[in-house]
Amino acid sequence: MLAACDDAPACGPGTLATDAIVATNGADTITYGEFRSGANNDCPAQDGSTVTSLTIFSAQPGGSGHLNLCIPRPDLLTTGDRTIGLDQVGGDIRIVDFKGSTAGTPGCTYALDRTQPPTGSGHATGLCDAGTSAAGFALTLSALATMTRTCGAAVDTVTVHVEGTTSVLPM
Repeated sequence: MLAACDDAPACGPGTLATDAIVATNGADTITYGEFRSGANNDCPAQDGSTVTSLTIFSAQPGGSGHLNLCIPRPDLLTTGDRTIGLDQVGGDIRIVDFKGSTAGTPGCTYALDRTQPPTGSGHATGLCDAGTSAAGFALTLSALATMTRTCGAAVDTVTVHVEGTTSVLPM
């Protein structure tokens, strides 16, 4: 009698070396954590798929920022690197809202420049049931985003590197 063979990866984020997505610009670093997801169908796929889209919310611990995403086809997140885009323009991983702040004097605030689409990719590991498994999953992002930076009275536009792997748990 042959034993059953299951090549599917385990559900859940597993053990992560780091559990955060970090946005950096020069000496400024903003960390995002507490990622939670819900099958809210906020950005349904336009390809005729019946998969429910996944909305991901996060927070900036100790700050006022967040990085919120919408995934039209969460079932495809484990099939290799997926493109990152804006919610209106598209992409496999869509940035809906992205803000952050730094400490110091003066502290700086960052807000996504919606006139410049972000570039990069992301993927998931341990994702089961199109992202609705109670075990959650790990999300990895590697992107560049254009943001408006305000430091006191000074306002400019900067490119922010968005990198890391984080656990995403259901709401």
